[in-house]
Amino acid sequence: MPTAETTFFNRALALTKSSFFIFNSELIITECPASVKDILGFDRRKLTGKTLLELFDPELHKSLKTKINKLNKTKSEIEFKCELNTAKKKKISAVCTVALLSASKKNKSYLFAFRDETSHINKLERYEREHNFFKVLMDNMPDTIYFKDKDSRFTMINEAQAKLLGLKNPEEAVGKTDFDFFTKEHAEAAYADEQEIIRSGKPLIYKVEKVRRGSDNQFIWVSATKVPVFDKKGNVKGIVGISRDITQFKEAEDQLKSLTEELKELNETKDKLFSIIAHDLRNPFISLLGISNIILEEYNDLSEDEKLEYLTEIENSAKSAYDLLENLLYWSRAQTNNISYTPQKFNLSDVISRNIRLLSIAASSKKINLINNTGDNLWAYGDPDLVDIIVRNLISNAVKFTPEGGKVEVISESINGEIKITVSDSGVGMSQDKINNLLNNNKVESSLGTNKEKGTGLGLILCKDFIEMNNGKMEIESEPNKGTRISFTIKAGIRD
Repeated sequence: MPTAETTFFNRALALTKSSFFIFNSELIITECPASVKDILGFDRRKLTGKTLLELFDPELHKSLKTKINKLNKTKSEIEFKCELNTAKKKKISAVCTVALLSASKKNKSYLFAFRDETSHINKLERYEREHNFFKVLMDNMPDTIYFKDKDSRFTMINEAQAKLLGLKNPEEAVGKTDFDFFTKEHAEAAYADEQEIIRSGKPLIYKVEKVRRGSDNQFIWVSATKVPVFDKKGNVKGIVGISRDITQFKEAEDQLKSLTEELKELNETKDKLFSIIAHDLRNPFISLLGISNIILEEYNDLSEDEKLEYLTEIENSAKSAYDLLENLLYWSRAQTNNISYTPQKFNLSDVISRNIRLLSIAASSKKINLINNTGDNLWAYGDPDLVDIIVRNLISNAVKFTPEGGKVEVISESINGEIKITVSDSGVGMSQDKINNLLNNNKVESSLGTNKEKGTGLGLILCKDFIEMNNGKMEIESEPNKGTRISFTIKAGIRD
């Protein structure tokens, strides 16, 4: 009939991936199965008769003896982890159980069962190393990295993402969603993207979006990539996202676009400049050369009235060329921001009177009534040189586009610390489209005066720019064939 020891022995043999020794009170191994060799590499016959302590390093001997003494007192199994020596001088990690088989005073016997956990522990250690490496890698990357479940809740984030969210510890984000950190608009868009990824299993690559940084409430631009995470069955169980701060690149891109637009405008300005030089500025000189050639070749045959008429044409052509050249120079300087603004107090009445005198001859030649209703002591604060160009161009344009026998009037009024100057004419007027182009687009359009006077449209463009430089406003009221009223404001000055 089998003894209890035999029964326990047979049961132990059936333990999967386990092996054991039976030893006595002297710690001498009295029995072990052949399976010991598979684990420790020792032949069963060589182990029998040896002390159990030979399988342990010396520093563990005392601890093992203490455990056995405790077992003698409590009669309860003792379980512990340890390292066992092998025949190849290597160690294995084992989970060990020591149980009392026979409590006879003369013949005590014990069971020492162990299970090799080396592979499992190695896997755990490898997993821990990989996890630590992954954690260190994540937390030292400048890009934000985050994991979310199927409900778009955060399950893990790195330090960069925690900083973006304004958190001190990445663990604070676990279980929360974008709605806890971002604007409702952004959170809704992100949720929709992520649910589509989970539904379709397709990634979202390099989506550029604007987000608010929780650490300082500043908005930044990021490039976000989100990909699905699958379980072993191929079902999507969540997403992993990586976002890169591209604010500097976005700002550089915007700056590049701005510079491109500026370059385009400069090229258009250059083309217009060349066009004006090639056509509008060329025409007065053609007229000058043609008339002067007639005078030289036919001088003796010309009457005094004819000579006077030709000389008048020469003067008009020269004046037209001069005015055009002057506006052209100012315009080109304005396009390249090379005009300085030097404000001071000055007598605006003197500026207006001087320009009316200058243009009175042109007005008289067309029998235009040029009227000054501005008073004698209008003191303004601004750049007198720029204002002089404004006034001259406005009056010159009014004369140019008013037919013979018409009227041009310059009016002034004081309104809330400003002076408003209005140049009114009974000329051909302008369409609303032309006014809009002038006020909104700075579009240069050439037009002929009522006596075929040459023009480029630069005069009003200059007026608008220089009025704004003097912190004033320009207003235009006009209809085709019903005249034009152009007004500008300038800050009033106090006479010393």
